Amino acid sequence: MTAVTTASVRRPGRRALFPEALPDPEGEAAAAIASLRFTVTLADRSRRIDLTMLAGRKPLARTFAGALWRACQVGGPAGSISTAYAYASALKTFWRYLDSARVRIVCLSDMSAALIDGFDAWMEESGLHPNHRLHRMSKVLNLLRLAEAAEPDLLPPDASRRLMHTSDRPGVRARPRDAYGDDVATALRIAARADLAAIIRRFAVADRIPTVEDADRSRVLAGAHEQVMAVIDGEGVIGHRHPLFKRLYTLRRESDLPNDSLIHDLHGRQHLIAADLVPLIVLISLDTGLEIEAIKSLRADCLKNPSGGYVEIEYCKRRARGAEWKRLRVRDGASSTPGGLIRKVLQWTGPARGWLGADTLWVHCAWGRLTPRVLSLKEPVASWIARHGILDEQDQPLRLNLTRLRKTHKAAWYRRTAASSTASPSATASRWRPTTTPMSPRFAICTRRPLPTP
Repeated sequence: MTAVTTASVRRPGRRALFPEALPDPEGEAAAAIASLRFTVTLADRSRRIDLTMLAGRKPLARTFAGALWRACQVGGPAGSISTAYAYASALKTFWRYLDSARVRIVCLSDMSAALIDGFDAWMEESGLHPNHRLHRMSKVLNLLRLAEAAEPDLLPPDASRRLMHTSDRPGVRARPRDAYGDDVATALRIAARADLAAIIRRFAVADRIPTVEDADRSRVLAGAHEQVMAVIDGEGVIGHRHPLFKRLYTLRRESDLPNDSLIHDLHGRQHLIAADLVPLIVLISLDTGLEIEAIKSLRADCLKNPSGGYVEIEYCKRRARGAEWKRLRVRDGASSTPGGLIRKVLQWTGPARGWLGADTLWVHCAWGRLTPRVLSLKEPVASWIARHGILDEQDQPLRLNLTRLRKTHKAAWYRRTAASSTASPSATASRWRPTTTPMSPRFAICTRRPLPTP
């Protein structure tokens, strides 16, 4: 024990590289504050924030615009475009309160604790859900904290002390996200595997030759179909209003062939479509336990250090401030393994990624265009559940919550660990909990030492 603890193992270092010159952000910040408009770039997405409707209190509006601009920079609390929009929406709600309360406030020095509490009470009286009220309250307070940090001693003492807590009014406790039962998890896995096999067959070279599944098709119809596929191969997508697509649609209708999913069937031979993402994400989450948001944000170079039938998945966990980028080691092989499945997705999304010049994993075709990120999955998930007829524990149609898949994976992992040990499940979970951060050899040995028997 002494030899192990005293011998220090030095981790290999990596050379840190910094850009030679960084642009000065002061000019951009000054322009954003003066115009109340600025462009936000977060998670490879760019959107424009417009605060020009904050009228009547120009000094205060510019103070909040500067705080919101700083919140949207690297390391700020707004880590995504949706969060930046949520900050802007909360600020506009605060402005409506100031207009309705008719209080005289021009700059940050006019802020008071009573005014902040009044905003909290105003949102409660308006019938806003308690949790939504707390979210908007916290965002306004975050902006006030950033404004106070930029201009110290400008906020009155009572208002500065008020920033130490969000609200005195309670919220509603969220419903816990429990794991799905074994029957539901098995049904989800079987349905996802069946769809994965269908996607593999669809992308196979042998299945791309008979593009029209009809023995009596005419040469004109076959030629029209080949012309449409040539457009997709050459331009990436084809729209509903394209003359060649309209011609193919008309010929199929005259031949009594279905056109309900024609646009999806055509693009599905070249790209992943929105319906394909659901079974793939379900499989990756059930097999790895990764958070859904982390799976959605995977990049094309997420597979690292393959060796011995294993590979590391590099993913981003935005809630882990200061250590957002993590790695998880998983099995690598055929499509039945997490690493092999991600390699298949990389292969299928390669052409679309080349068209867009994107570096994200889930490049697919949705709404008649190629998109580099996962859009809302609410409708595709509901359609996928209905198509496979998956039921919950009460034999009702399952309302799939993707965030519960991680809990399902963890629950199955704990049960397997408990079955292979004589210790209790809680003790086993605390001893063998997986980690995605590196541990020192000393700590690793200590955590794997058998616990004393009570």
